[in-house]
Amino acid sequence: MTRILRSLSFRLALTYAGMLCISMALLMGAGYWLRVTMPMEEQRAAVETEAQLYAAELAKSGMEPVARMLERRDHQAGARKPFHALIAPDGTVISSNLPSWPPHGNDRFTIIEADNFLDGFEIDYSSLTRDILMPDGTRLLVGRDVDDIVRDQNMLQTAALWILCGTMVLGLSGGWVMSHAIGKRLEAVTKAARQVMDGDLSGRIRVRGTNDDFDRLGETLNLMLSRIQTLFESTRRVSDNVAHELRTPLARLVGQLEDIEQRAGTITRCAPRSRPRSTMPTACARYSRRCCASPASKAGAIRCTFRRPTSCSCWKTL
Repeated sequence: MTRILRSLSFRLALTYAGMLCISMALLMGAGYWLRVTMPMEEQRAAVETEAQLYAAELAKSGMEPVARMLERRDHQAGARKPFHALIAPDGTVISSNLPSWPPHGNDRFTIIEADNFLDGFEIDYSSLTRDILMPDGTRLLVGRDVDDIVRDQNMLQTAALWILCGTMVLGLSGGWVMSHAIGKRLEAVTKAARQVMDGDLSGRIRVRGTNDDFDRLGETLNLMLSRIQTLFESTRRVSDNVAHELRTPLARLVGQLEDIEQRAGTITRCAPRSRPRSTMPTACARYSRRCCASPASKAGAIRCTFRRPTSCSCWKTL
């Protein structure tokens, strides 16, 4: 397992999975901005404008005119259902179509669950509500339904979480499978290389026949090994031929050296011990005098010329 984690293919797969997660996060972020952020900001601006308008009318005319305005707004047809609540300083509800609201004013935007029941069926609403607390303690809540935006928000958040987690799991799994497959192909190359290093030039890389990158690499290395094996065999044949051709001259040279060694030993044994350095010249002189004193020399058949021999001439004569 540690070998797979340290392999280059696994790290590349992990890097690819990380880049894919970043790409998916950017894509989901763009979708979230288009489907949630922009529509929510538009509704926030519209609700803020309405809330400030009713707040100004409340400060100017009082609660009764504003309550009638809110009631008329509730009956107006529109793409998004309006919500409101007008609460007196003593907590009395003057007008409201919200089922509930926060117990204390917070002077900011709040999403309130505003589900309604019609003929026994529940209709889901989510009101983006602006809560305004007037100086006299009156609370004014103005909102509009954003249930579709909230659903898109929840869906995109859940989808982003699952997609990122799934991408990481698939990336790690794919990296492990890829590292294992590539490791097996590289192990075949390493095995063949070690076999050649041990002296066996017949080692070859197994090719699957898929004509992929590893097959082309294996074919190239196999051709190289075949060429190296051919060159080694040619060199071995040349060496054998040279050794065979040199065998006879070397045998002759060894025989001549042994003969010279035997003759040198014989001359050394016959020479006087008092003058060991002049053994070879004295032996050659004696041989010359015997040659001149022979009957053939006296008869003129052999011409004998005596001169002081040297060690070189003696060795040449031998």
